[in-house]
Amino acid sequence: MEWSFRNNHPNIAYMQLYAVEGQRVYPDVNKYYKLDDSDAHPSKIKCWEGEKICYGAWVNKRTEWGVGRDNKHRCKDCCVSCTGGNVGTINLNP
Repeated sequence: MEWSFRNNHPNIAYMQLYAVEGQRVYPDVNKYYKLDDSDAHPSKIKCWEGEKICYGAWVNKRTEWGVGRDNKHRCKDCCVSCTGGNVGTINLNP
């Protein structure tokens, strides 16, 4: 499954993907993807078919997208079911 993220915020953003049922984190619990420009950054993961995957991105504690840092928030439209395909590009807007 492939996601792509574009940071449109003026500051560096960080992002993780969370497998809700499997309690896994991509790239890892103590690692994250760094989005330090406005390019679309692809992120390919291996997940179980049908598994719910959510994204969380943040600049700081006040600026977050999706489920936020450490999967702490509820979100609308930030989770998808794993299909092995391409999710498309998620834009992180200020």
